Amino acid sequence: MVNRIFVIAVVIIGLAAAGVGQAPCTRYVAAAFSMCQPAGWAVDADDGSAFKSLSGKNSGGKNANVNFTEADNDANLSDFVDEANKYTLEHYVEAGLSSIKLVGRTAVVTDSSEKGFKSTFLEEAQGHKLFGAQYVFSDGKKKLFVTFTSLDPQADADERLFDATIKTLVIGPAAH
Repeated sequence: MVNRIFVIAVVIIGLAAAGVGQAPCTRYVAAAFSMCQPAGWAVDADDGSAFKSLSGKNSGGKNANVNFTEADNDANLSDFVDEANKYTLEHYVEAGLSSIKLVGRTAVVTDSSEKGFKSTFLEEAQGHKLFGAQYVFSDGKKKLFVTFTSLDPQADADERLFDATIKTLVIGPAAH
């Protein structure tokens, strides 16, 4: 009897400890995924697209945003990200940029064990230096892009904010 009570107590304490480090957040919920919004960020007005965007102030008090897009593609995720980066570097003018540089590409894993890739870019538009972090995840054939953009002078602090935010991403039925 004492052993059973001990085991139950350990399980309860373990479950409580698992939730201690997780601060409550406002979740942005879309059809197939959800994630915590950065503190103080808001969902932008509906522009008719499948996803809304989020915007707010970055670590330096300047405007920053995150946008979501999806693509259907059978390629494995690593090859898909390489091709997406190549396309971005070749078509940056069409996106309104005057220059772009791929700074890095790394694997990421969310707190819910979603595996993806992060590509970081230094960009310039209308005389402003920008920092972009694009995270790409796969749910089978569907590829989810989560793209954060902010001013370059805040890149280091913003990258920490963007990485912390993406760690909260959940894809699939558990997202709701």
